[in-house]
Amino acid sequence: MISAVKEKKISFLERTFTKQGTILDIRPWASGTFFEVDLHLPDADMSKWTVTQHIKCKVAPYTFRDYTPAQWDASTHTCTLFIDAAHDGAGARWAQQLQTGELLVYLGIGSSMQKPVQGQELVFLGDQSALAHFLALQQLAGNTAQIKGNVVIKDPEHVEEFNSYFPRSPFQPVLQQSDALSTLVASLLDFPFSQEQVFYLVGNVRMVADLRNLLRKTGINSSQIKAQGFWK
Repeated sequence: MISAVKEKKISFLERTFTKQGTILDIRPWASGTFFEVDLHLPDADMSKWTVTQHIKCKVAPYTFRDYTPAQWDASTHTCTLFIDAAHDGAGARWAQQLQTGELLVYLGIGSSMQKPVQGQELVFLGDQSALAHFLALQQLAGNTAQIKGNVVIKDPEHVEEFNSYFPRSPFQPVLQQSDALSTLVASLLDFPFSQEQVFYLVGNVRMVADLRNLLRKTGINSSQIKAQGFWK
């Protein structure tokens, strides 16, 4: 347990350094295990975002989780989080209990240090937790960018929802078979690899590491691979 003195110190630090936003809307996907959450962040200068970002959101007392903002509009200070809640964790429980109109408390917004490489074909490979990250990269890359790839999704209804919500997406959902890694590997069997591609591997830490090693064995240079693990 946290002592009363330590609790007061933490509360003081939170009041001093945290900022606030507003939950504008919440859209649960089928089965309530994945959520789109629209935010209004009046203190965020989104016009300066040139790389992917992460918001450190307060999801429980003394507990923060990082989420990638996507589909932002700098003029209205709004963006959307895509939260995978198909597990028992503080962030998942927070997403499941959110209400429209309530305050969002966050510690800050920081860079994830990934951005589109200009003049290259961008290949996105990840699990469902990577969706916001890929949407953010797509927005940063612009409409003329060459993008392809796959995001592995466990729930068949979520695959249908993805196709409905993002009918023109340059990267496609793939229904998970045995596990995310083998599903992604199978999707690459007839993939035309080239030196003019940059691969963005995002999601489960082990999956990302194993997929990176497999790509290196096919002859892909390490400079062509941008990897980011989100969860274990």
